[in-house]
Amino acid sequence: MLKEKYKYYLIGIGGIGMSGIARYLKSLGLVVFGHDKTSSEITDALINEGIKINFDDSKKFIPIEIINNESVIIYSSAITEENNQFKYFKRNKYRIFKRSEFLFELTKNSNCIAIAGTHGKTTTTAILTHIFIENNIHFSSLIGGVFKNNKTNMINMGNKYFIVEADEYDRSFLDLKPKIGCITSIDKDHLDIYKNLSTLKKTFVEFSDNILETKIIEKTIPIEGTTYSINEKADYYVEEISRLDNGYQFNIIFPGGRINKVYFNQLGKHNLSNAIAAIAISNEIGIEIEKSVKCLAKFPGIKRRFEIIFQSKNKVLIDDYAHHPKEIEVVYNTLNETFPNDQKCVFFQPHLYSRTRDLMNEFAKVLGLFDTVYILDIYPARELPIPKVNSFKLASLISCSNTFLISKNQLLDEVKLVKEKIISFLGAGDIGEEVKKIRKHFIEI
Repeated sequence: MLKEKYKYYLIGIGGIGMSGIARYLKSLGLVVFGHDKTSSEITDALINEGIKINFDDSKKFIPIEIINNESVIIYSSAITEENNQFKYFKRNKYRIFKRSEFLFELTKNSNCIAIAGTHGKTTTTAILTHIFIENNIHFSSLIGGVFKNNKTNMINMGNKYFIVEADEYDRSFLDLKPKIGCITSIDKDHLDIYKNLSTLKKTFVEFSDNILETKIIEKTIPIEGTTYSINEKADYYVEEISRLDNGYQFNIIFPGGRINKVYFNQLGKHNLSNAIAAIAISNEIGIEIEKSVKCLAKFPGIKRRFEIIFQSKNKVLIDDYAHHPKEIEVVYNTLNETFPNDQKCVFFQPHLYSRTRDLMNEFAKVLGLFDTVYILDIYPARELPIPKVNSFKLASLISCSNTFLISKNQLLDEVKLVKEKIISFLGAGDIGEEVKKIRKHFIEI
């Protein structure tokens, strides 16, 4: 599907996965256009990089270059049959690919490395990408997050390997046939698709069956493969973990040897687990492990992954993508480990009505660990409202007596009044955009 004569049109181009594909196609010198319903920091960046994007789904906004040429249409999972441009392309029988289908087309002739997991896949992908960059491997990578240092989610340094995230939502990862695959975690999520955890687990097994050669599996997951762990012995595991000011020192044990006093420059035991996964993958494909572990000290980090966006004597602001109870729990545990003597406040924007409904009690339990809780309205993303599923109901279940409902436009004013030193902003919706304004305020005062 990569031909110079084709023009490429991405519907939902502002999504993190779609924007990576757009950047990759443009890096090959191909002609790329896109559509999204709203502008964002991502679409602004793509426009600055030379990609024309429209924000109205009317057919008249489709570029003439797409209508009058041989074109390939790629759409994200968030796009529904209601999108008028999507309906036009289907009706007129254009070459149309779902994002995961096109991802297979991109990767089928390379050594595809696919990272799957309910949690951890973005950070694992990013650490692995960093290791490949530092070792000058010929590869490309599409990451579900943005590097802090170069503000991109796409790397193109060749085509020997292709690193991608394998998304379990709507079973997208089953479209991939990777040579090397990793599963970082399996947790209850996307029950609008899977109905129950058992079905989700079976689908991860299906994904593992599609891995052609090497499987790297977190030790607690009951799927056969090369295992890794930070909590118990495995093919790759760690001992003597010591927390330092800005990361961890540990010993890593691997098939045939061990390396002592390895330093990883990120906070959070979950991130350490992701690092060990990346080391295991690198070693299994032949990168010397001594070279890989040295890269961990220089990992630039990913935006909105336990990102400390402001720190002073009296306030610490943390921004994180956490949108699942388990992810909120690891953020809380990392805060407790890093700031054990300080009180903690959280601003949480629930993501999706279905996820809020299905995990309501789990959300309430983990949010109740904080000293003060602010709940924003549910960010709907691709969904319509579900009757009786709302932030008021979630707030009513939280045991913390200092729990408040606020609207998004109240966010900055409420943050200014917070007494706690540690303030976290969590969620996968547009709370990240609001946090930029809050950071600006604290920097300027």
